[in-house]
Amino acid sequence: METYSFDRKFEQYNLYNKAGLAALVVHKGASIFKKGYGLRNLETQEPVTPDTNFRLASVSKQFTAMGIAILEEQGKLAATDSITKYFTDFPPCMEPVTIAHLLYHTSGLPECYDDLCTEDEHKPLVFNTDVYNYYRNIQQLDFKPGHRFEYSNGGYNLLASIIEKVTGKPFNEFLSDTIFKPLGMHNSRTYNPPFEIPHQAISYSRWPFFENMDYASGNTLLGEGGIYSSLNDLEKWIHALENHSLVSLTMMGKIFTSGATTTGEIIDYGYGWEFDTYDEHKLTYHTGGWVGFNCVIAHFPEKQLWIVCLANSPAINTWPSMEEIAKEFL
Repeated sequence: METYSFDRKFEQYNLYNKAGLAALVVHKGASIFKKGYGLRNLETQEPVTPDTNFRLASVSKQFTAMGIAILEEQGKLAATDSITKYFTDFPPCMEPVTIAHLLYHTSGLPECYDDLCTEDEHKPLVFNTDVYNYYRNIQQLDFKPGHRFEYSNGGYNLLASIIEKVTGKPFNEFLSDTIFKPLGMHNSRTYNPPFEIPHQAISYSRWPFFENMDYASGNTLLGEGGIYSSLNDLEKWIHALENHSLVSLTMMGKIFTSGATTTGEIIDYGYGWEFDTYDEHKLTYHTGGWVGFNCVIAHFPEKQLWIVCLANSPAINTWPSMEEIAKEFL
């Protein structure tokens, strides 16, 4: 394996017996770097490896959106469908909200997480049914659907519930049967206690204490987050995206196309992906952060370059880690 300056810098995480980082580089269709640093579990002193499963947090949204795209291409739903087609007891204010509004974060739904989620270990876990009940009881939206972009975790929870209603399968089974198993992502899981996550990374607080902070009542919410995956599995995910293995090339184009408001203003978000430029290069990416985990998957299409960085503590910031890697290739 070629020696890179970022590799030498990341080696510092092996010195402290603390939380760690996993990094993957795919260039021109080939994986040219894949390595773990530090520990996935401080209690057992198990190291981070390419098989270590990290919580993806909001990077999970691209899998939910892919599920919607698969069903859309099969004709089982349409992005223009009102969500009240699937949630028939939702209040009238929800009738203008479509699946597309949920995908592009233009729904106007109020955020539910401040009311539902806590890191208090004495509080019970919450589930997508709690999100559903929250929205079933709202009286008004924050803004007219399609009017503007406002990031909504709850919207992606509803997308997962729509997938369940359309397919008749629990969301975790749908992902396993439709995405994980066909792609050979055998270690990837949705968080579904009491079932264990194989090769699971535990999340820890910032330097210097590194206290276990793996619990949050929202750990069991699915659609916006809740997926655990590894470098080895995300490598397969990237190859599937490159080869449009799950949907047609036309649908892949839709996934990676920016949405727009009702006034025609382009928003820098597609089907679970964000769009930007970095150092004058086009960048498609998504970040995620939850209870100490933070991660990024970044694609520089003009350079045929993919970078994945996963960490199990905010003491290691994966965005600067991604930048360290990118500057060697850009």
